[in-house]
Amino acid sequence: MRLPKGSLYDLYGEDLLVNPDWKWIQPFLVRCEKLEMYEYLKKIAILIMENNKFIPKVFETAESFYELEKLGSAAILYEGIIEVERDIRSERLAICHYRLFQIVLEHNFGSSYVAHRFIPFRARLPKTYSLNGLLLIAENFAALERWEDVEKYAEELRELAQDMYADNRRSYKKSKYRLQHPLVFYYGRALLLKSLSFEYREMYEEAKKWIMGYVDLSWFKGLDEQGRIEVQRFSMYARANLLCIEVKMGNQTVIPQYAAFLQENPDEILEGLITLLISANQHQYSIDETLQLFAIESMDITKMESTDSYYREFFHRHRYCQFCYHYAAYSFYRDHFSEGIKYTLLSLEVAIQMKNNRMMVLCMTLFEKYREHATFDQSIVYDLLCKGVHNNMQEQQPGSLWSFWNSIMAAL
Repeated sequence: MRLPKGSLYDLYGEDLLVNPDWKWIQPFLVRCEKLEMYEYLKKIAILIMENNKFIPKVFETAESFYELEKLGSAAILYEGIIEVERDIRSERLAICHYRLFQIVLEHNFGSSYVAHRFIPFRARLPKTYSLNGLLLIAENFAALERWEDVEKYAEELRELAQDMYADNRRSYKKSKYRLQHPLVFYYGRALLLKSLSFEYREMYEEAKKWIMGYVDLSWFKGLDEQGRIEVQRFSMYARANLLCIEVKMGNQTVIPQYAAFLQENPDEILEGLITLLISANQHQYSIDETLQLFAIESMDITKMESTDSYYREFFHRHRYCQFCYHYAAYSFYRDHFSEGIKYTLLSLEVAIQMKNNRMMVLCMTLFEKYREHATFDQSIVYDLLCKGVHNNMQEQQPGSLWSFWNSIMAAL
């Protein structure tokens, strides 16, 4: 008939609804996915699922889409199940919320909207999924710098990992839902996140107590090769974080040791420089000699992007934004005004890209304090960036769940 693909799908879909049969419905959903007919996929899925017997089948299809990384189509089906599922205690409903949370964080990390939507369902998940869900909740709140929430959900994560370990690792190994990481990873990560929650609230002695918990996790039984790698990694993190605490407390004698550690571990340099700058600014001392050890001018955010996932890249960008801000403040303290203005603008630009309102306000406050030292061109750049701040502030929460997903779908 020389019609475009999908032209008759409206008629075919209506016919399916008159005499619904899964052996025809499932291929139709797959075909809609291939043709990226997302609006019709959403419509037909909800209509089909009004017949409750199809909900399990649609869920299986959603899971297959998710495994094949067809995240947009999977999200539509998961959301459709949430719309029609009546049993709020259903494990399937909890998994749908969990999957949607995972999908969103891959493209919109640092979202309090989707976190709060998932949180009520976290305990209804299979334990293996609940571990990963709690970790994502805590990391999401860490991105938002909501440290009391980080502490709360990191403690839940620690308790769950500890309970599963005490269960002699029997129940979760029999589950059809496998752990994404070794159990020791979740336990160590919970301790690390708790220590960070205290560190960033300047409760340093409390932070040290939790850091000591992951200095040596080799007592974990049943460690495989990946588990032993994680134990070594946490030991390294503990050594770094103990030094970090000392630096933040103003102990300048450990700076050479801390700088040597950073040189041995290049992935930690950016985080380490932030620590050094925070301490130098707070305690008003010079770290010029230490900074010379690192090529600050050659730092390029594009080289810090991670291929692991969006939320890993998010943390790289977040750290870069913080580094620029604290380096600007340090430069102003040293009367290096040109350098200070430059890095204030860099931090503001990244904060706008990340929609980080807190950092936007901090950068704008810092710029205004030293505005008289800005060049004409720098003032023009600042005014343009302020328009971006205004646009971010004008954005509202989505009017409906589907409008929220439409914005996510655009990124998938």
